[in-house]
Amino acid sequence: MKKSILLLACLVITSTISAAPSWMWIGTYGIDNYTGNGGGSNLTQSIAGANEFMDAADVYCPLAINQMSLRDADVTRVAVCNNSTREMCDFIYFDGHGSIGSIFLGNGSNYGSVYPSGLQLGTSYNRWAYFYTCLSLHLNAVSSWFQGFSGIRTVLGFSSLTWAVSTKELIHNQFWDDWVNNDVSMINAHFDSCEDWLWSYYGIGIAPAMVTSDYDAYFSYDETNSAAGGEADEWVTRVCGNPEY
Repeated sequence: MKKSILLLACLVITSTISAAPSWMWIGTYGIDNYTGNGGGSNLTQSIAGANEFMDAADVYCPLAINQMSLRDADVTRVAVCNNSTREMCDFIYFDGHGSIGSIFLGNGSNYGSVYPSGLQLGTSYNRWAYFYTCLSLHLNAVSSWFQGFSGIRTVLGFSSLTWAVSTKELIHNQFWDDWVNNDVSMINAHFDSCEDWLWSYYGIGIAPAMVTSDYDAYFSYDETNSAAGGEADEWVTRVCGNPEY
């Protein structure tokens, strides 16, 4: 399978570790019951996928702590966009419906589609996001994600349709193990895990994608504001075992 890479301004970072981080806070969202959110096709594996993402982090990244878990009707527009909740997490994961350039929470008045400009990712702790959704990082909408970059380093997702499958546990296990323990860059950990457990295992055509930006090149940020403490570059190097994104 030929991998389709959507990569903006991906820079290799080199840094010197001055202090080990103390933790990585993880926040997850999962929506199965779209009927309860005002409408939309119900799903079957989103809450499980969100739980499995955190479980995999707990196993393969000893720094991981579950800071936030929101499910179904609790995944409102306010909860997704409110920095006081979401921004307490270094890494956030959303599992549910998506459309070109957005994540979809439901048809109700408190839900709807959330676009990058409404997320403003990374104004405090956020460093990474993973959207297990259809089309959120579609080719024609990738540039729009810069509207939501307020310090976040990387957004992972798909430029294609993706699928509710029972192998998400294996996707997430491989992603975390490769990224944290096996000296694999984030982009390859994401692409390889999706290729192995969606394409190779199920024969499902998918296009995993990643949008990223270097802090120093694009945004100012407070180095002391990371949950890990110290510089963000040191945090990534320490957690990933690899200075690449």
